[in-house]
Amino acid sequence: MNSQAGRNSSSYDNRRVADLIGRLLPGIVVADLEPVERSTDRSPSVYKATLGNGKVCAVKLASDSLPASLARNAIATEAATLRGLSYLGCNTPRVVAFDASLGALATDWLEGPTLERRLSTEGPDGVDVENVMREFLAIEVGVDSARKRISRSRNESAWKSLVRETENVFEFVKSAARAMAVDSGRSPSAAEDAAADLQRQVTEGVWTIGSRDYNASNVLLSPDGPYFVDFSAIGADWPERRMVGYLIATGAGRKSGNFVTTLDERAARIYEHLGAAVWDGHAAGALLDAHFLAAILYSIERLARALRSLEEPESRTLLEAWSNSDQRLLRLHDLARVRLFANPTADRLRSALG
Repeated sequence: MNSQAGRNSSSYDNRRVADLIGRLLPGIVVADLEPVERSTDRSPSVYKATLGNGKVCAVKLASDSLPASLARNAIATEAATLRGLSYLGCNTPRVVAFDASLGALATDWLEGPTLERRLSTEGPDGVDVENVMREFLAIEVGVDSARKRISRSRNESAWKSLVRETENVFEFVKSAARAMAVDSGRSPSAAEDAAADLQRQVTEGVWTIGSRDYNASNVLLSPDGPYFVDFSAIGADWPERRMVGYLIATGAGRKSGNFVTTLDERAARIYEHLGAAVWDGHAAGALLDAHFLAAILYSIERLARALRSLEEPESRTLLEAWSNSDQRLLRLHDLARVRLFANPTADRLRSALG
């Protein structure tokens, strides 16, 4: 984790957080407190706390943007998930203490940059993508095991909700595909049909229960290997969509930021091999390719819509996070033509884009 003293935090905030830590860890004095650097301009919710006994912890506070009951539930969910994953030997932070009523969770502090920072500043060459994928799949299996304890009706409800969400995502994907086809002199209807085929391929894939906050800022590259953090939101999703989300740095909040990814043909072959050991008969490599293309087209459409509606608050927020929009669009258009794995469905869409 990376920290920076003073940014986005007043001395009053630090006193308030120190008081919460004192109640979370009775009898322990806070010697130093720093907000953890994030990739956006949101107020910090995670702090690096150096305690009087020399121990260093990461302290997470419940989000102010959620109703109090939901925020407390998120802290309890994260604590339970981390404890279960630690028991299974997964690379996740060890829980030191938590108190849902306080809305606070303390874990061991992990040294090392986030994957977001490493990719944004040094590029993909220094990232061991196979280790990241191995840890990801171990966590997927660990969290998804809870699905066995969920009733059939709740499982069906989770799946239906995920399918509806995927339909919404693909409305953006189809819109981007049509626009790119028109720009290249191709048929927009053929591009939309190809995008619909990609949606069917995605929807027929395996789904799992796991983290719903999957981004490169939530992977820490510690000396002991990659660690995954932030399990406050757990729900249904496609594992390849999570994998793509973890392995693309967005450069959010950086003036010259852009999209950088470790995903290439080699990475997809590794994922195909590792996925076969987890899901028998699951086309992991092809689905990784499908979700990668979908994520890129979705991002193109999000950015294009923001640029068309500059007066909207959501547009301004996105453009502040994703500055350097012209270069970003060029980069995304290049990535839309990157083929990760043999996947005729995705290949048809790429061909239709021109």
